[in-house]
Order: sequence, then C-alpha cells, then structure tokens
Amino acid sequence: MLSGRQENRREVTQTRLGDITAFLADEAQVSKKRKATVAENALDQPMFRELYCRYVVACSLPFTHVEQPAFRDLIQYICPAANDLLPTSGDTIRSDLQRGYDGKREFVRRALQNALSSIHIVPDNWTSANHLGVIGFTVQFVTEDHGQLSLVIRIKELQG
Repeated sequence: MLSGRQENRREVTQTRLGDITAFLADEAQVSKKRKATVAENALDQPMFRELYCRYVVACSLPFTHVEQPAFRDLIQYICPAANDLLPTSGDTIRSDLQRGYDGKREFVRRALQNALSSIHIVPDNWTSANHLGVIGFTVQFVTEDHGQLSLVIRIKELQG
C-alpha cells in the first residue's frame, strides 16, 4: 500500500511520462521558427560596444583586433548592421575601455567608503597569455547590505 505522498509522486511521474510519450509520438509536429521583427533585430550601439570591450578584456585580445579583416567579415556575416556599429580603430576601443573604467571608479570609491568591515587587499601575481609578468590587487570587504564584495582595483605590468 502506498502513502498519499508516494501516490502523488507516482501520478506526477505517470503524467510526465504520458506527456513525453505523446510528444515523441506526434510525428506531425512541425518545427516553427519565430518571425524576426525589426525591434528584435535592432542593435543598441552603446551596449554592443560595451559587450565588445568585455570580450576584448576577457579574452586578452589586442585593441586592434577590431581592425582585423577576418573578424570584420565574421561580424558582417552574422549581422551586417553590427559591422557598422563597431568601431574601426583600436584607439576607439582603448577610449571606450578608459571611459568604462572612469565610470566605475566612482562606484568603487563609494563602495570602499561605505564598507562595513575592514578592507582586505589581496595581491596576485601571474604571467599573462603574452608572457608578461602582471600583478593585480583585489579588495574584499562587507558591503552596506551585508554582502561580500571583491573588486579588482589595480593591474600593473611587472618590469624585469
């Protein structure tokens, strides 16, 4: 004899199996593609450039990667409109990254000023993908809302 809870689980399982079986047996199902609308395909240039900057940083790519013909061909193939929104110069990417850094600087200052705990500075040394010695400094602390936050505050290339 099954308990009420076990019986309920059994019914749910049977229902799910029945749904799956019915789905798999329905050979007449046609795969439908969503119709793309202009609004769905519209690209937001500031967001696109920010995402590209994040991509460059995360993959340790040179700023001039945006100038590479093969990369531009790929973007053109994926979405011709995107190719027009992406800068054509590595100098523009450098400016975008600097502007993003400057924009976050005030957030970091406020977060550090309002920290509820001591601020712990954590150094980290490593060798980058292009064989340069690098030191990074991360700070860790408890925030105003009692959460733990870890922020990278400085990365510097080591000489020698």
